[in-house]
Amino acid sequence: MAVVAVENGVDSSVFLSLTEDDLFRMFPGKVGYVRKVMMVQSELNAPLSAEEATGPEGDSDLPGVLQSPDVRSQLTAAPMAPRILDISKLSSPSMVSVGAGGDDVAEEAGSHQDLESSDVALQGPSSRLETPKTPMWNMFTTPQTWPQYSDRVVSALKSGNIMADWDALIAETAYFILKHHDMKAPSEYDDVGRLVSERWPCILFEEHGKKPWNHFVKRLSQKMRNIRWTRKRKMEQTKQPATTKRTAVAAADYSFEADGDSPEELLKADLLSELQKDKPDKAKIGHLQKLTFNLRKREKPTFHDYPFLLEEKFIKREFFLRQPEVSEASLQQNWTSLINMVTECTKQDRFENTEGEIGLLKYVDTKIAITKRVKKLQPAISVEKATYIPTSVASEAPRLVIISHEDDHELSNGFLLHDGNVVEMRDTKNVMEMVLFLSQAYYAWDLQYPIQYQVLGFLQLFLLKDRLSPFERSCSFFKFEKRLRSLQHVE
Repeated sequence: MAVVAVENGVDSSVFLSLTEDDLFRMFPGKVGYVRKVMMVQSELNAPLSAEEATGPEGDSDLPGVLQSPDVRSQLTAAPMAPRILDISKLSSPSMVSVGAGGDDVAEEAGSHQDLESSDVALQGPSSRLETPKTPMWNMFTTPQTWPQYSDRVVSALKSGNIMADWDALIAETAYFILKHHDMKAPSEYDDVGRLVSERWPCILFEEHGKKPWNHFVKRLSQKMRNIRWTRKRKMEQTKQPATTKRTAVAAADYSFEADGDSPEELLKADLLSELQKDKPDKAKIGHLQKLTFNLRKREKPTFHDYPFLLEEKFIKREFFLRQPEVSEASLQQNWTSLINMVTECTKQDRFENTEGEIGLLKYVDTKIAITKRVKKLQPAISVEKATYIPTSVASEAPRLVIISHEDDHELSNGFLLHDGNVVEMRDTKNVMEMVLFLSQAYYAWDLQYPIQYQVLGFLQLFLLKDRLSPFERSCSFFKFEKRLRSLQHVE
């Protein structure tokens, strides 16, 4: 081992700064060599306690393997000389000497047995370096032994919105663990997940039952396997360049290299896999819907890839992911204000309304309808008898069909028709919820309103209070909008 150190130009000036990667390059495939050297480095880097710093006679002392009288006399005799680790004696961690010059390494390089013959000495009571591997989980018990997360991740953990930086959290945790230790047993991963979740409960997902940290643990395990594989490839790398695809993960407050698919891509794969099952888990789909949102919103969603977007509750959830500033309470308040303003307009116009809120929406539709010649479409919102059988044709823009009882006063349920698909509203029973659901579908499916459906733009402005999403307005729309703005004080 000493010969290898000399060949690589290693002396006391650089010994303590050698990294794990450096050691593996010096001793390729020799894990035992590397671990033993790292144990010696750890002993030399350990801070002195008060008792160790001052011996019984007041002399300066060193911890562990450096407490021998010979070592102390060498340091006392030449306090200003550079401390040289006798690398030739690393055949056992108990055999470490310090000299004042660098010649000792070359002189004693061949005078000691090989490292393979010293494994027994590591386990015997005579070893001066009695520092067995500390369990990894002791590293998560004090603030000093926690990963130094980037400011961005810390901010997300404190706010509870870690999903936005989930991949950064996993990567930084994985690199930290592999830097100090390694683990492969499921129980070790489980301990990490439990300890991290105790400090940051926002990583938990209750749908995982008794171990709500399981999602964090699975992603961490996968990331660590990727890192190990990459490091192994580097060690076995020849002159030919690597053929694996590598992507750089860019972030403002952290930087690391991600190998292969990103966490979002893996989550998307999980989602698609779950959707292909005969009996998919709805709770898991809802959770993965949220985790994959940032990736999916960069795509054009298709019902073939994401059939859950044709179900009522998932459409509503997708809308609130796209419009997080909208709350159900504000929607109810906006609807009440809108109905009051439109009612005031009907009074001014002496419009006789016999259909309640549906009649008010029909009144609005006539007031803002586009006047230029355009292709005629089915109404955006229509009411049908109970005998109506909802059907949709290909390329049909989303529209709402409300089913009423024979007396035309009590509503039964509603259907959303779009591009050959029919979505039944099972949990939506009143006009406001049905009309809102129609608007939510356009957001969830990332669609533009047809110019004929001016009433949907009207609902966007006055019900959703969204003035940022563009749509084409008719001249009569601007006139009616101005009129309503003057009545906004009416409640």
